[in-house]
Amino acid sequence: MKMGGLVGFLCALILSMGDTASAQDLKIFEGHAVKSNGTGADRLKFKDTDAANTEEFVEICRSRCEDGDADGKNGSCGGFVVNYTNRSKSTPKHCVFKKEGSQPYKKSSKDTYMLSNYELQLTFHIMRDITMTVQGQEMTTDHITPEVVQNEIMPEINKMWKQAGIHWNLEEVILENATKENFVGVPAGYPSNYADLKSIVENATRDENRRSDPRRLVPLFFLMDSENRIERDEFGTNNFHVYIYPFIGNTSQGNAMRARFGWSFGFHTVIGAWSNKHNDGGVPERALIEEEWNEWDAIDRGSLSRTIGHEVGHVLGLNHDDCAGNCMMGPTHGYLLTEAQITTAQDHADMRIEETCEPLSECGYRGNFDTFFSE
Repeated sequence: MKMGGLVGFLCALILSMGDTASAQDLKIFEGHAVKSNGTGADRLKFKDTDAANTEEFVEICRSRCEDGDADGKNGSCGGFVVNYTNRSKSTPKHCVFKKEGSQPYKKSSKDTYMLSNYELQLTFHIMRDITMTVQGQEMTTDHITPEVVQNEIMPEINKMWKQAGIHWNLEEVILENATKENFVGVPAGYPSNYADLKSIVENATRDENRRSDPRRLVPLFFLMDSENRIERDEFGTNNFHVYIYPFIGNTSQGNAMRARFGWSFGFHTVIGAWSNKHNDGGVPERALIEEEWNEWDAIDRGSLSRTIGHEVGHVLGLNHDDCAGNCMMGPTHGYLLTEAQITTAQDHADMRIEETCEPLSECGYRGNFDTFFSE
């Protein structure tokens, strides 16, 4: 079916397809195609479906793309191109699945449909020149490289967040040497030398109520290079940062670093490349970069990528809410987001993109900013 009057132009239309929370909108590029950039999944032929018309066929193609059934060896599905049997475009021939981020170009004989995502920017800081030792196990981040971040971690995070229509773009990977001297602004009650600050993290444990030791957050913050921290005037913008340390405390894997002790830590999210959470405080082991999973499986051991996906969920306003099934935000552990969580995350993503976090508490910022961040 041809949509009259819009041939050759980007349609400003947004189609809301389906009524589930995970169903994403479609941006229609009528009279456009995409060169190459396929996912590697097989094309879907109109004759092999039960669709009666173009609208139904588009819905079937969209569902395959959104549900991950059209992901392939080349990447995740971000949209599809519909080919037709005739010039009038009255009957579809097949749809070809394209990767996220594909750019349509003018091609009057075809139509392109792209999933409408909230595009968020993510910067990684891989902490170098720091060795942590727990129970005789020396730990570094030497195995975490920019290539690992780009080719393994980012695709896994986007696979998790696709259900919410949120797509993370890799802004930068910074190989950041830990700060070892000239600590400025360390609060009273904390050491101001490298070895003692690091020791707080290495010896941090959970209390009798299974709550993690909040004191470790101060050393983790001050071991960062102050030149690379998020500036105060960047709070509430489309600017998300993740710091990968060798270790961030016993039986801990990640922390969103929102606020503690009344102080804001500005969402300088920290992740441990090694962990002993899975073995309940035993000798730390390297966290898996990714874990095999399908649909909304429960996690087995967990992974570095899942921990990052979970922690950026906190930055997008999500808590450890009760939910049915294997949920990414707990208390059971898996990959599913609830309808309410998707709505909250999308609202926060939109405010970040539009820079409308006014006041900053609307985007989850808490605590006194003046302690660690000057104007």
